[in-house]
Amino acid sequence: MAIALEQRTATLRYAHGTPVALLWDGNHWLVLDTPTRLDPDADASYSPLLTHAPEPWPSWRFIAGAPTARNSYIFDVRVTSLDGGCVVLHVRE
Repeated sequence: MAIALEQRTATLRYAHGTPVALLWDGNHWLVLDTPTRLDPDADASYSPLLTHAPEPWPSWRFIAGAPTARNSYIFDVRVTSLDGGCVVLHVRE
């Protein structure tokens, strides 16, 4: 089930190039699994009708939990800046 998003902006913290924590919606969420990159395949061929290149910023999917939350959730986020800024795209149970 998708969770309604009140706040879309968030901040990621990284270790060795992958997310380990997320500050979102007033909570500090810890990544509980190995994050998966959701970027388009670099070797993929695109239609010549494509007018805009894919987003240059990586997107991630991971499971995270917060000490103040009863459940863990699946997060899809897109990085928007080099300092850890991101946008939460989807949150699922």
